[in-house]
Amino acid sequence: MNRLATFLLRRDVLFFVLAFNIVGILFGFTWYRGQLARTSTLFWPFVPDSPVSAFFFAVALTLWLAQKNASRHAIYRLFGALSATWLVKYGLWCDIVLLTQFSHTLWLPLEAWLLIISHTGMIAEAFLYTLFAPLLTFEKGELFVAGATLFVNDYVDYVYGVFPYLPDHNMLPFVTVATPLMTLATVSLFYRLTPQCKRRQRENPSPSTS
Repeated sequence: MNRLATFLLRRDVLFFVLAFNIVGILFGFTWYRGQLARTSTLFWPFVPDSPVSAFFFAVALTLWLAQKNASRHAIYRLFGALSATWLVKYGLWCDIVLLTQFSHTLWLPLEAWLLIISHTGMIAEAFLYTLFAPLLTFEKGELFVAGATLFVNDYVDYVYGVFPYLPDHNMLPFVTVATPLMTLATVSLFYRLTPQCKRRQRENPSPSTS
């Protein structure tokens, strides 16, 4: 097992990552409070995409820390699939939307750059914990369920208009087409990576107690 994987799977590191994601969840729901207030409660689960992604990851981390051989449990593998796909999809969504805006205006406020950094971090932690230290493991069945939730979220976002606020509403036609393509690309990528992730998981020991 390489040094990076050993480090990433240390229990103290995992607790730090968990705490960092909990802070992100709280900040994210605060960020969406205005949109939630203007949205019917029926659609609330479809509004805060990035905080929900971090929530899935926090649940997966908690299950891993709390249960020995967590990957044997279907509920853990489901949250593993939800974590990996949602973190990459919505990290990618934010980065593409904001960088597309930057390509048109050649300027973004500091807040937007901080969002780009944080959402790139979402993508990074998903790949770190599926490829380098494969904590997030799942079967193709769980991946199918996670992909279905993403497509349902895309449908509700752009049919019922509860998508995240855009920096320029003129981007809506582009985003409406690009978003399900991001979902398809994300699910397809993890579909190809699933055998490799499972192999790495079998090679890794349980997290260190150090």
